[in-house]
Amino acid sequence: MDSLKRVINRDIALMIDTLSITKMLKEAGFSESQATALARAIDK
Repeated sequence: MDSLKRVINRDIALMIDTLSITKMLKEAGFSESQATALARAIDK
């Protein structure tokens, strides 16, 4: 059960990282789709 919690928490943390990277890229002038694709690539 604890390992499941760790996996879920890690996935949530990665989603938050992806969202914050996406937000920063959009503020830097990238489009929504470009920012999302780049954030996912960076976050892997």
